[in-house]
Amino acid sequence: MKTIYLLRHAEAEANLSDDDFCRNLSKFGTSQATNLGETLRQKNIKPDRVFCSPSYRTLQTFQALGLQLAPETVSYTRELYDAPESVYLELLETLNETIESVMFVGHNPAIFTLALSLTEFCGTEDIYSYEPCTFTIFENSEICWDKMRKRCFSLKETIHPDMDAA
Repeated sequence: MKTIYLLRHAEAEANLSDDDFCRNLSKFGTSQATNLGETLRQKNIKPDRVFCSPSYRTLQTFQALGLQLAPETVSYTRELYDAPESVYLELLETLNETIESVMFVGHNPAIFTLALSLTEFCGTEDIYSYEPCTFTIFENSEICWDKMRKRCFSLKETIHPDMDAA
């Protein structure tokens, strides 16, 4: 079973400067990510491989999850900042087949667009409101990473941010 986890960074502070890359999480965003991390631990979600944008808010989101993964399984990938969905798809195609699950921690619109491209219309609106700290799980039991194509995964679950995180 191949599993893709998509996570949009948690709520960031307002952009008061011209440097979007260096925006930190808000206090609410830190609470969102911490709460999501607890949910992921309860569900025993621990990806084999992680690709995280190196922007401050994505790093802080990933760190607040507290997943305790081996450092060699995590890549801070500059290309994910302000990237089109094709960059994410190319990374998927390069994965070793021993890897069963991969997590992307990134930004809209790429995370949202990637989520839409992974599955056929799923009959639910869960995927259509990709708010900060939204986490989605996609699965496919019959595919190899290097043979991956659009619309070949099933949406298993969407975890929306806890609106009472603050």
